[in-house]
Amino acid sequence: AIVQVYQALKSGGSFVFSVPHPSMIFCHDKGAVFRLDSEGEGYYSSRNKKILGQISTIDGTKLNIMSVHKTVGDYINAINAAGFQIVDIQEAGVTDEHLALHPEFFSSVQDRPLHLVFKLKKP
Repeated sequence: AIVQVYQALKSGGSFVFSVPHPSMIFCHDKGAVFRLDSEGEGYYSSRNKKILGQISTIDGTKLNIMSVHKTVGDYINAINAAGFQIVDIQEAGVTDEHLALHPEFFSSVQDRPLHLVFKLKKP
C-alpha cells in the first residue's frame, strides 16, 4: 500500500500517517481503555501476527479491534523500500490536556506511547 501512495504523489509531496505504537503488544491490562489480547507475546516473535483486542470510547462503548503487529524496523524498512524520505517520526500519547478533560478515561494509558506518527516526503 505504501508503494501505491508513493506512486500517486508528485515529487516533493508529503505523506503523513499514524499506526498503533509497536509497544502496544505489551498493553494487555484488563482495565485499560486500549488493550490487546497479547499476554505472553513477544515483540519480534509476534511480527505479522493478528492480535485481537478492545478500545473503549469515552462513553464506555467497547470496540473490538484486530491489530497486525509490526516492529519499528518493519515500518522503516517499508518506507525506505518504497523510496520515501523520513522527515519526522513522533510518538503520540496522552497529554496533560487529555488528562485534564477526562482523567478517569485516560489514566489507564497515561505515560504510554499509543501511536507512531510518520511524516514522509517523496524526493
